[in-house]
Amino acid sequence: MNQCYNCGIPLSELKKNERTKEHIPARALFEGYPIEYRNNRKTVPACFKCNNEYSTIDDYIRDLIGITNESDSEKKELTAKTVRKMFKNKGDLNKRMSIKENSIYFNFNMSTIDKLHLKNFKGIYTLITKKPLDNSYKLDVYSLGHDEKKLKLGEKFLNEIKQLENWDVSGHENVFKFKMVTVDVESLTLTELVNEDKNAEPEFIMCGMEYNSSVVALVVAMKENMQNYEVTPNS
Repeated sequence: MNQCYNCGIPLSELKKNERTKEHIPARALFEGYPIEYRNNRKTVPACFKCNNEYSTIDDYIRDLIGITNESDSEKKELTAKTVRKMFKNKGDLNKRMSIKENSIYFNFNMSTIDKLHLKNFKGIYTLITKKPLDNSYKLDVYSLGHDEKKLKLGEKFLNEIKQLENWDVSGHENVFKFKMVTVDVESLTLTELVNEDKNAEPEFIMCGMEYNSSVVALVVAMKENMQNYEVTPNS
């Protein structure tokens, strides 16, 4: 496989300095953790354009995790980095911080967080299948920032995925772990996605992702012919 995981362009068509690789997840999530946590980080082929597109927002999910950290010592440096960055940029701080009833609140653009979930989903799909995700799939995110009904549905599917053992890990399970599955829409049976048939394109794919033992997301991909099909978990 020699295509960009995101846009699908064959890297053979690009100059050497236009080819790179994307880490899944970004390096920012490993800040402050032991150096060995960065061993065996997953990477996929990428063009420089796509890689650079996400580099401007890769820190965003780190900031969310850093601000919401309460007492996890492993995240101490990650939190410190987030605070230093925020207070250095006073204009950005004024937009994101508010004080109400003697409490401090930080606002995050969850659509930006969603973009990072989608990036990682595409990367994981490419890791497993050795090809980029086809454009015929519609992607959706179930995570923080979505309405309660959607969050509850996502939680139910995530609970079912959690029943599958041996989640995959990039670097270290305390930083990023994931499980990608296909769904039989008739029986709602979940089956781990494996690279047995490179030509196969399942109609319904889901991936559970856990960041730094705190932020959890579910990304769903459905083929066009499935997009009007309402699927609910068994539980």
